Amino acid sequence: MKILLPSPEGENVIVALLSTGEFFGELSLFDGAPRSATAVAAESTEILTLDKDDFNRYILDNPKAALAFLAELSLRLRRTDELLSDAAFCNLATRLAKRLMELAHRYGQPGPNGSIRINMKLKQQDLADMSGATRESVNKVLKMFKAQRLIHWSKGIISLLDPAIMRRKAR
Repeated sequence: MKILLPSPEGENVIVALLSTGEFFGELSLFDGAPRSATAVAAESTEILTLDKDDFNRYILDNPKAALAFLAELSLRLRRTDELLSDAAFCNLATRLAKRLMELAHRYGQPGPNGSIRINMKLKQQDLADMSGATRESVNKVLKMFKAQRLIHWSKGIISLLDPAIMRRKAR
């Protein structure tokens, strides 16, 4: 699932990519307000819903579940803080390197010679939406990364050829 913040002009910022077992829409369970973001399925998806009253009963009866839920919300808030900080203080190459390292951490699989294959099909527009940039500017940075032999991109799959250097670029 892609969690998007759409602009009135029709552009998007991807604030999260979720996979099997992860949840979204949780804020409405607490405050009853309308959604603050849009969820878009990136592939065929089965979604389960949870009623607010059922959720509240479960949380009241299971304090450990409440603590786990609060820990996940705290993590998401920290990620949002980092995205805001990156947008204000980092150039695009750094922001894109950070997003690629995050994707490699969450979805990466070891490849040959220490490379990491991000096991998720990505479009340049997805990376642009994750980095707060245009597709064209992301294309330029990806070409630079490719020329530096930091990435390989084939059919939407990115491999980080030298994760250590990419990690340094993400600082």
